[in-house]
Amino acid sequence: MTVAMLLANGFETAEALVPLDILKRGGVAVTLCGVTGEYVTSSHGVTVNTDIPADRLDDFDMLLLPGGAAGVNNLYTDEKAQNAVRRAASEDKWLAAICAAPLLPARAGLLHGKNAVCHPSVQDELRELGVLVQSGEHVVLSGNIITARAVGSSFEFGFACLAALCGLPAAQQAREAMLWGKAT
Repeated sequence: MTVAMLLANGFETAEALVPLDILKRGGVAVTLCGVTGEYVTSSHGVTVNTDIPADRLDDFDMLLLPGGAAGVNNLYTDEKAQNAVRRAASEDKWLAAICAAPLLPARAGLLHGKNAVCHPSVQDELRELGVLVQSGEHVVLSGNIITARAVGSSFEFGFACLAALCGLPAAQQAREAMLWGKAT
């Protein structure tokens, strides 16, 4: 299983790095695709060295889009990122988006009439685009699209992505190994 994670300057740190960690613990290959350069800086000043530029994106099983207002805006204004979202949909790949990032598939018409969750700041726009926003949820699975609410949902989002790719037992094993949800 392979995941392509699109990173643009201004991405939300935990929304990228927490799912990255969970997926790697589950044995998933994750390729960090730089949209705004080889080195991409998060909204909190964490700089990540990406693996490849977004225009060299090859085969993947899931496209993962972290949030962060500036990062999502940089993804949305980039043709390569938009092409990757459309490609994931046309090839029936998994598409995972957290926080404000569900705007990308929503603006491409991929969430019209589907259940999804997002950051409260973008709920109105998603509703205007015909998305059935589930405001009380942290993670929502609708077909082959996984959406998550915000940075506080990063762990649940990562486990949902791992479960989608490798099955529920793999996600449960990662939860247990990380002592997620257990008293220490």
